Amino acid sequence: MEDLLPADIVWRNKAQFDEGSGSIDTLRVALAKLTGKPAPVPREDQAACFRAILEKQFADPALILSQAGIWTASRVVV
Repeated sequence: MEDLLPADIVWRNKAQFDEGSGSIDTLRVALAKLTGKPAPVPREDQAACFRAILEKQFADPALILSQAGIWTASRVVV
C-alpha cells in the first residue's frame, strides 16, 4: 500500500481496532444481555456464548470450532 497511501498512514504504529469507536462498551452491553450476567461478563462465559451462537448458526460448527482458540480468564488457548 506504500504507493497508494501517505507514508504517515502506512508507517504509523498499530492501534487497537476498537479504540475510540465505542465498540467495547457496546459489546459489554450485548454480552450482558445475551448471557443474562452483569457486565463485564467473564471470559469463560463469553466463550460459552459465542460457542452457542456458532452451534446454532452453522450446520457443521465443528469445522469452525476446531480452528478456534478457547478463551480463559488470562489468555486464548489454541
